[in-house]
Amino acid sequence: MKANYHTYEGSPLYSFVNVDTLYTVHYFENFRDYAFEAERHDFWELAYLDSGELRAEIETSGNYIALEHGQFILIPPNIDHNFISGKENYSLFVISFASKSKSLEILKTKPVYPASHNQRYIIGRILYEARKNFKSPLSTLSFSRIELKEEGEKYTFCIIKKLVELLLLELLCNYTQASFHIVFKKDSGIYSVDTAKIIHYLQNNIYRKVKLVETAALINKSVSQTQKNFTKEVGKSIMRYFAEIRIEEAKFLLRSTDFTLAEIADKLNYNSVFHLSSGFKKIAGIPPSQYIKSLQGMIDSSQ
Repeated sequence: MKANYHTYEGSPLYSFVNVDTLYTVHYFENFRDYAFEAERHDFWELAYLDSGELRAEIETSGNYIALEHGQFILIPPNIDHNFISGKENYSLFVISFASKSKSLEILKTKPVYPASHNQRYIIGRILYEARKNFKSPLSTLSFSRIELKEEGEKYTFCIIKKLVELLLLELLCNYTQASFHIVFKKDSGIYSVDTAKIIHYLQNNIYRKVKLVETAALINKSVSQTQKNFTKEVGKSIMRYFAEIRIEEAKFLLRSTDFTLAEIADKLNYNSVFHLSSGFKKIAGIPPSQYIKSLQGMIDSSQ
């Protein structure tokens, strides 16, 4: 039997982002009233506020930037910067790295970005690798260089490098996309501006309770008309959609953090652990405790 010969034309692969050196990976959990010292260094620093509130003082901004939970701030090399906390507890992920990639220059013009689900997942993977393999706790404030545990995976730095590059590529993609009413798509086309506004609003308020009347006021229509149009386009009600993305966020927190179920319920503004658990089971089909042990939980964690 003679096999058919077929000529393939390869697609060239470009490296738009290359991370050369890793300096720090930190996760400061439930800090409060801690005054960071102002600093300047010749490498990039990316911070993600996982919970609470912080003020960032950046040399180039001329004033304070209020950083809210679920937001990134990207600080270019050789810029004076500082984080200032208030009375509220906060959790902060910080990673610093060197990169000579010219494509990152565009990100200097906009320091703060909302984090997507994919980006939060990437952070979770970085934290997983770091916690598993770094010798020092991630809350250690000062050290000369990152050291691996004796049993640490030899590929750890390579994995983190690729994850950081992926995270930066995600930021670049978000930055260069058009306005939000274009980027929200459905199987049969593009959502209307009104529906996209509602989706955008729900996704950005996932950590608080949202009422149906708020979404109607957002587009200046009646509640019934808003609900009818949204359900027709999306295939589910507004509150069902909101419940589903909140449970997706609960899944993310379950598989990528050490938060207890009570802490997750509090973060997501559920009335109680019971309300979170019952909502989780209704949407996911299994209780939270079973999810984290399930095959689906492992599949989600590897995506």
